[in-house]
Amino acid sequence: MKHILAILSLLRLQNLSIGVFAVLVSFYLLNTPFNTDVVMCMLIVFSSMSLGYIMNDFLDLKSDLINHPDRPLVQGAINNITIILLSILFMLIIFFSSREINLYAYNLLYICILPSLILYNLFFKKTPFIGNLIISLLLGCVF
Repeated sequence: MKHILAILSLLRLQNLSIGVFAVLVSFYLLNTPFNTDVVMCMLIVFSSMSLGYIMNDFLDLKSDLINHPDRPLVQGAINNITIILLSILFMLIIFFSSREINLYAYNLLYICILPSLILYNLFFKKTPFIGNLIISLLLGCVF
């Protein structure tokens, strides 16, 4: 149970809930009935955000020792094998869920969103304006 709570803390479940809720609001505003497209989009948003949080915590481990000592990776509550398995799981969910969405959304996901998420975590996180712009655009893409 402690391990599951550590994983949920790593994934920032409250933020994931907001992202999934944003998908539901978007479909409601578009007057679209609840169907498999909604579920696929929810899975894609949930998995993409989860992958981003995992990458963020893994790559920021050194600074989190000082700035966020309560994070699960800093405390050693989650090992590297679990991180790798969770990352693979979320990548597989993104891959299989995205096969059901339209071509425009598919291209947006693979050409803009996922590369931006990776580039942000690797390079632009510490760049004030560009990093904030990338995160703003990624958050806007949830809708």
